Amino acid sequence: MTQATSGQQVQPCEREQPELLGHREALGAVRVAPLHGETTLSYLSRVASRYRLTAKELIGALVDVGRRPNLFTVRPDGEVVFNTEARTVVAAFCRMPEEHLRHALPAWGREVPSSRLGSGPAAWVRTAATILPTGPGCRTCTAKATQGPEEARLYLLPHARVCVKHQCWMLETPVADEATAGPGQLDVRHVPQIAAAQRRHARLLRRTPHAGEAFAVAQAVTASWGDEAWPEETIWPDRLRSTALGNDLAWRVAARDAVTYPEAVTLATALADAGVQQQLLDEAGWHQPHSLADVPRLVGELARRLERPWIAGRLAAVTTGPLNAWVRACVRSQAGHKPKTRNMWRISPPHRPTPVSQLLAQSSNRGETPVQTEPASLPDSAEDAARGFARGLRHARAYAAEHGHLCAPNTVQMEGFAIGLWLANQRSAGPELAPDRAAALDTLDPWWNPPWNLWWQRIYHRAKALVKAGQPLTPEHGFPGTTENLGTWLYEQCTTYSSLHPGQQRLLADLGITQERARGAAPRRRDIKAARRTALDHARAYAGEHGHLCAPTSARQDGFAIGKWLHSQRVRARRGQLDPALNQALTGIDSWWSPPWPTDWQREHHHAHAAVAAGTLLDPEAGFRNFDDRIAQWLYAQCVNYTALQPGQQHLLARLGLTEPVADTAVPDPATRHPAMETGLHYARTWAAQHGALDIPHTVRHSGFPLGRWLARQRHQANLHRELFDTPWPHEEHLARIDPYWNPPWGMKWQRRYQAARTQLTLGQNLAPEEGFPGTPDWTGQWLYSQCAVYDDLHPRQQHLLADLGLTAEGAHTALPRRNTQAASFAAGLTHARAWAQEHGNLTVPEPARHDGYRLGTWLRTQRRRASRGKLPTGRIKALEAIDPHWNPAGGLNRSGIGGLYALTPAAGRGWC
Repeated sequence: MTQATSGQQVQPCEREQPELLGHREALGAVRVAPLHGETTLSYLSRVASRYRLTAKELIGALVDVGRRPNLFTVRPDGEVVFNTEARTVVAAFCRMPEEHLRHALPAWGREVPSSRLGSGPAAWVRTAATILPTGPGCRTCTAKATQGPEEARLYLLPHARVCVKHQCWMLETPVADEATAGPGQLDVRHVPQIAAAQRRHARLLRRTPHAGEAFAVAQAVTASWGDEAWPEETIWPDRLRSTALGNDLAWRVAARDAVTYPEAVTLATALADAGVQQQLLDEAGWHQPHSLADVPRLVGELARRLERPWIAGRLAAVTTGPLNAWVRACVRSQAGHKPKTRNMWRISPPHRPTPVSQLLAQSSNRGETPVQTEPASLPDSAEDAARGFARGLRHARAYAAEHGHLCAPNTVQMEGFAIGLWLANQRSAGPELAPDRAAALDTLDPWWNPPWNLWWQRIYHRAKALVKAGQPLTPEHGFPGTTENLGTWLYEQCTTYSSLHPGQQRLLADLGITQERARGAAPRRRDIKAARRTALDHARAYAGEHGHLCAPTSARQDGFAIGKWLHSQRVRARRGQLDPALNQALTGIDSWWSPPWPTDWQREHHHAHAAVAAGTLLDPEAGFRNFDDRIAQWLYAQCVNYTALQPGQQHLLARLGLTEPVADTAVPDPATRHPAMETGLHYARTWAAQHGALDIPHTVRHSGFPLGRWLARQRHQANLHRELFDTPWPHEEHLARIDPYWNPPWGMKWQRRYQAARTQLTLGQNLAPEEGFPGTPDWTGQWLYSQCAVYDDLHPRQQHLLADLGLTAEGAHTALPRRNTQAASFAAGLTHARAWAQEHGNLTVPEPARHDGYRLGTWLRTQRRRASRGKLPTGRIKALEAIDPHWNPAGGLNRSGIGGLYALTPAAGRGWC
């Protein structure tokens, strides 16, 4: 081993590395001790340098698996992790106990993702972006420990960035050209506050839960404050001059975290303080703060702890940023009333501070070009998202110019752009929206994303527009001059003034409604007769336009909610509380305005009546094909349920010409795109009458109707209803009467295979499972044995179905596997191929096709593949050519021939499993 090592020192060539590999646990020539907190890659780099090798060469020699290198890129600021076998090899070579390495190297015990590597010693490289921050350790400490000028890279924990002995701040620096770029450390001897802050930080971590998360939030907050460059801030510039020698930009950037570190620790102490959190909750109450101005006591407390009285005024105007996001999360999670949640400490990507290593790479003045590090991982669509936001902002600016606000409903569009939906998406991001984007929207409308309902904000803007038009609001007189709805809303705000959000109170004060005036507000006097006349006018207009008063609740007529008003009148009429005069007026407009059956039925009847009045021919024997698709389906459903209808409904249908004898002649239209339940049930019954079950694939069509796809939709609806509600699906009973196993809990794949096996067996056939199911077709015997292997795990009803075939629990436990010779297996496939060719005239069988449960398509594909490789015997080729001379064409199967097979007849479709 010594000779091999000396050879490596002279010429580290690759042919000598296998000599090293031959001794999996051979000892190296030099014993190198690790530094506490060092990266594994840095440690191995120092070991490799003793042999005049690089870390990549040494690791590749020690852990090469199958003579294939599994290391592609090794950068000094990255990391390497080993599996168990590799750790044993590396520890032996370095002459260090594994326990010592595990204690000193934080990444030593991590497992490598071995799924992509072979067996044996293996390594995996981690890039700098996927590990904790690292940087050069204290130069003096490293030189003393290594007895040389070597550089060691350590994990830089937030509470251990200062070397107390030598008073230096260790920096997270990038790597360029295999060397550290920029300053590796800062001299903080003249800034004792930094070392004192580190002691407070360590004490905070020992005593306070979530102190680490609180410091991460505080560091993001102080970094955002540093970017603001407030002129009142004089401490940080002085501290920067004391740590960063000269005016070099790289030094100023590198010192960012060190300069703000004392304030970050102070802020973290405040944020992690349960008393401060409780004070915030008490101050916010049940309201979500919109800006820090809504929580002045918290702002004052932070200003006091930071010893910066002036910062309170700066923070009061903040509506975005990491501190505002933390305040909202704290109120949302009710941190003072239950155990702390991790959501409260989450920092969204737009608020995370840019790493110092990235800033150094951008501002480095080594040479003429900046140092390039690994680019930050951004979504592939980041550029598209930026362009999309710019486009949305352009439309938002136009909407704000026209309406004076950005509280647009989701359905609003401008020039084909869904501005309402776009604004809703921006609001859903909440405090996680990028600060520059939030600021751009704040410029257009400071209340574009209020912490209360947008409905409140829209009505407020209506009142604001009234005030701008010169109409004063007088609460003490009941808000005369306003509309009924607006006046009622304003009075409600006065009665609940004390419970409103502080921001809402400020907005109402802008309208002249202060707390004193709100106390003296008089209720709005409602003119019931005038309101009724207005509603009746809208009802007449709606009836004149649509021909009826069965409006859906969402219907509006000239801005009036006619649907909701009519619904409330129907409810009052059914309770006997409607004014007879109003009832008479509505009946005069539409005699069936409040029918005893659902208004949806009445509305569909009006549509059908309008079509008949327009001359559409009523042809039930042709599936009402002359009507619109939806109306035709509704008419067929009435024919099916004719006897269950009320006499009034039958009378209305008779006026259309649809009497009971005519209804008996109705048939469904298979070409419908919106099949009613009655249409699907009709075709399901006729299919089950022919085939006995509904276990069909989704591609099957029956008499032109896509029955397979319709049944798949019904199964999906039934399963979804079962997950959401405790009650059975309304149509479950109708389909269960046709086939009890139309939607089994074990899935349709098993059910189809069961039916395929059932067709291959005769009634009362002795299966003889203990003999391997002799006398059954190949596929059937194999499937039956597979059920025996999992018999105890089957559903009780599955076991009952197998018992109908003659397979009981006793037989399943004694079953033997089906053994088929290759010749017998080929003979079975050939039998199915002959049957298929007799039915279809060729062997152009699609791969997923089955014949009587047998995977004929897959079997033929296997034979074609073996024939192309010259492995299919000549006799078998001739047997297949006798069935179809073109069973294996040289150019492959004709796609048009395959496509034609998918248009199966009902009988052929039965074979698709």
